[in-house]
Formats: sequence, C-alpha cells, structure tokens
Amino acid sequence: GRLAGSDLGSLARGDLNYYEALEDGWLMLGHGVEPSMVVVRAGPAVRQAQSWECVWNDYGSGRPSDYAVYMPRCEDPDFVACGVVFVFGSQSFAEPAWDYPVGLLHRSLLEVVALGEYVWCDAGIGAQHSVQLKSIAGMGTAWPAVATRLGLPPLAHRIRPCFMPSCPTTEPSGPGGYFDTKQALHKLRAHNTFIDAPAEWDESEREVRRRRANSWPPNPGSGQKTGSIQLAQTLAAVAGGSSASPSASSQSALSPGIAGPAGRPRLDSGGVDGRSSRLDSVLEGRP
Repeated sequence: GRLAGSDLGSLARGDLNYYEALEDGWLMLGHGVEPSMVVVRAGPAVRQAQSWECVWNDYGSGRPSDYAVYMPRCEDPDFVACGVVFVFGSQSFAEPAWDYPVGLLHRSLLEVVALGEYVWCDAGIGAQHSVQLKSIAGMGTAWPAVATRLGLPPLAHRIRPCFMPSCPTTEPSGPGGYFDTKQALHKLRAHNTFIDAPAEWDESEREVRRRRANSWPPNPGSGQKTGSIQLAQTLAAVAGGSSASPSASSQSALSPGIAGPAGRPRLDSGGVDGRSSRLDSVLEGRP
C-alpha cells in the first residue's frame, strides 16, 4: 500500500503511519499499519462496507483538526470486519467516504485470533474516550484492544491459514509487480496479499470429512456390526462361489478382482493358507 496519513498534529505520544491500497476491483480489510497489506475481491464471501461505526474520536481534546477511528459494517451479521479505518486531520469527525473500498469477510473464512503487537494509543491527546490499537497477525491491520466508547471491543479475526497464500513465485507478474502463487488454496486464488474469492462459493465445500476404512467380514471383537443386508449380500456371494475351482479358492477370502452378483466382489468360501473360512467363524460366533 501507499502512505495514506499519519497522526501528525494529534499530540499523541506515539507515532502512527497508515496505508491504503486503491486497486480497481479490490477491497482493503482496513487501513494497513505497515506497507504490506491484504486485499480481497468482492464476491459471495466478501461484502463492501455499507456503514461505519466510530471506535474512537478525539472529542474534548480541543485540537483544531479532528481524529477518529472507524470500524466497517454491513447489514449481514455473518460478515465480519478484520481491521479499522483512520480518518485523521479531518473536520467535524468526518466518516470515511461511502464508497471507500473496504470489505468484510464471511465468518466461515475467518478464525478468532489474539491481538499482536502494540500499534498506537491516544495517550497525550486528552480526549474524552480512550483507545489502544494492536495488530492482527498476518493481516497488516489494526484492531482495538481497548475502546471506552464501545465498552468491550469485538473479538479480532483473521483469515484462516488455509485460505492464505503459501507458495508465491519469485518472479513478479501482472500490473504493479504482484506475485502469483503456483497453486490455488480451496478455490481462492492468492496473489501474494491479493485474495480472489471464486464467483460461485459454497460454504459446505469447506467441510472435509474422513471416513474409516473397514474390512468385510468384520473381525470378531472389532465392534463392527454385521447388518442384515450386508450379510444377505455376502451369503449370496458365497453361494455364487461354491463351485469355484480349487485354484480360485486359494485366493484371498475377499477377491477384489473377481466380480460377484451385481458386480460386487465375490467372497470365496475357501480358506486362506489352510485356515478355515472367516465367514463361518463369524456366523457361528467363533473367534
């Protein structure tokens, strides 16, 4: 981002420079407190700010210019802010412009995170309310740790690591020398700090389910239940394989390469390496 402003003239004891990235089609997540910023493209998982909530202002300081910090908002409570916006050196506690390019992200893309390093506070200004800002790790934005105007500040959020860039190229490409990653993570194309949500986005796609592989027939004592349908299918398979040749019966008890009824694997009735059929043991309750 480029330098957008500072706290010069506020009489704050600390110093603050803040940055903005004004790229066509991209939204900031708040002012950056360092030149490196995260920006996102508007889409189903991203909403542009529709209103602004005042986190702090210097009312009561007596300064000729006004200083204020705002939090972006939108009508849908499932979309969450990941940074604040500064309006320093203005008049009449002006809000950011209605079309200022700041976005909010769907909460399914985010995780709650502890605040990072100290960024800035209003100590020395003498305002009616107090604020202390800290960084959100990996986002380059700031969030209130203390904000007496709000009471208890909202929790800070950051983009889940699985949605962030992980493999940037070493050669710059595209306007401005942005870096493209060599792979897309969960349908999000990342350009260094540029994250592009897909045109069609389904929250259910982020769920990853792992299923445990089980053997058939089940091992005695394994806790697996022998369902009536599975048992009937197995008995049919055994019946179909009763005339199998000796060479076939010497194969594995479950022969994936030999299709039984309806294309299912056929369970040969013969034993393996001289052992009796496991199916008989299961049906008779023997170990």
